[in-house]
Amino acid sequence: MKFTDTKRDSVPISVQNVEELQYEDWSSTELLNCIEIWSGREDKNTPGSEFFELENTRSFVISYDGKASHYWPGEDENFTEESLIREFLFHEGICQVTSLELRLFRVNYSIVNISDDEYLLVCPFNTESGNIAGIVVVCLTKLIKAQRRTRQ
Repeated sequence: MKFTDTKRDSVPISVQNVEELQYEDWSSTELLNCIEIWSGREDKNTPGSEFFELENTRSFVISYDGKASHYWPGEDENFTEESLIREFLFHEGICQVTSLELRLFRVNYSIVNISDDEYLLVCPFNTESGNIAGIVVVCLTKLIKAQRRTRQ
C-alpha cells in the first residue's frame, strides 16, 4: 500500500525541523474543551473530526489505508498539511502510529523559498478490535498565531 500521494510529487516542499510539543501547553481553553469532548465521544471507532471544526483551524482524516476524507473547511485548504503528514511525518503510513495518544508536531518547512511553521495535532482513533483505524489531523497554526497576537 502506498501512503504517499502522486499529486504531491511536484510540490517543492522541504522540511527543516520537526519538534513534538505538549499539546496542553499550546492549546486554548476552547481547543482543550474540544479535545475533552472528542476523547469522551460515544463511538470511539469513528473519527469524530467534526468536534475540531473551529474558526482558525483546518482538519482532515486519513484512514489506515491512506484514504483522506472529512476535510474542514475543504480539501484545497488542507493541501500543505496533508502533504506534510503524508510525505514527512508518516511517510510509511499510519502503521507508524502505535498508540492512541494525541501528539502535537511543529513542522518547520519551506515551499519555494517561503519558510513557515505548521502546528499539527494528530488524534488517532481505533477499530472495534483495537487497531489504529486512522488519524484526525488538526492544523492549529492559525489558532496559535491568533492566541499569540491577543497575548501581546
